[in-house]
Amino acid sequence: MLPAAPVPELTAAALAIAGGAVIGASLRWDGGEAEFIESGWRGRGIEAELARVLGD
Repeated sequence: MLPAAPVPELTAAALAIAGGAVIGASLRWDGGEAEFIESGWRGRGIEAELARVLGD
């Protein structure tokens, strides 16, 4: 999903799950962050909720 994310350095992560599958992820590490939302789920408020959970 986010293969370039440096997993050992993660400081925060939030996942959105629907029907047992991950449909979105927001990852943060010192000096960077990445977000992924499945295309069919974009525009439904998931981006904002992931940001809220991570404290943005």
